[in-house]
Amino acid sequence: MSPIWPLSANFIERIEQNVPNIELRGRKTRERPLKTQRTFRTVCGERLTEKQEAVLQTAYLSGYFESPRVQTGREVAASLDVSQPTFTHHLRAAQRKICEVLFDASTTSAA
Repeated sequence: MSPIWPLSANFIERIEQNVPNIELRGRKTRERPLKTQRTFRTVCGERLTEKQEAVLQTAYLSGYFESPRVQTGREVAASLDVSQPTFTHHLRAAQRKICEVLFDASTTSAA
């Protein structure tokens, strides 16, 4: 994470102007949680392989996640020209990585 020094320095300067004899004794950098859809997409995009992203997107657009399913895993796999087990492998890997971003405290910070 890159610190936002100009903002911090500007804030400190304003405080120093308004509060005489104030002294900065420490500075702490902290990780900030993902807050925007763009940040979430960026982090997910960095973690997914091209194949995982393609499988996940195709499954979504094909209605695989609907209930009842519009297309089966076998049908989505055929549209991607991969075997059904390969489709399932890539799909689960993609889902696991997205769940890590959503639920793992150590990965919920912007990189």
